[in-house]
Amino acid sequence: ESGTIWSAFMTVRMRCAMMSTVLSLINPDSAACTALAGRYRPMGMPLPAVTADLGTATTLNVILPGGVFAGGIICAGIQTCLNALAQRTAQLPLLRVAHPQVLIGRNTEQCMLSGAVRGAAAMVDGLVAAIEAELGTPVTLLLTGGGGKYVTAHLTHPHTFDPDLTRKGLALLYEMNRP
Repeated sequence: ESGTIWSAFMTVRMRCAMMSTVLSLINPDSAACTALAGRYRPMGMPLPAVTADLGTATTLNVILPGGVFAGGIICAGIQTCLNALAQRTAQLPLLRVAHPQVLIGRNTEQCMLSGAVRGAAAMVDGLVAAIEAELGTPVTLLLTGGGGKYVTAHLTHPHTFDPDLTRKGLALLYEMNRP
């Protein structure tokens, strides 16, 4: 199986070059295949751009003008945070991600959902602001992943939410590699 993953990774790396994407990483062989597949050419959006994929992990990938993938940030995802609270504390229940009804919770479940979802939104906003400060320029923010639908309404940074961004990237790679 690892040979298949390595083969897919190498194919993606070769195709990235054909898509005018340059990797600017210390160790490019450690980059995740999904990051390579779904986020280098953020569907015609202005660059620089940040893609935020909210799944099991929350990943932010930075794409510079000219299609240069500068690197990224990896954090725990929303459900991962809720799971950790339930598993690592004595009194907190296991919850599934849902839209928080209120910001200031009035019971344990409301407090946890608000903290996880609104906290994820604040984290993305804060990290994007820090990325803009480091780059010295505004960025286009693209939001994707299963957790994106929960945080999109709570982000203050202008953004586009596309739940299928990774699938679109993989479909593009498939079409480019079709015999």
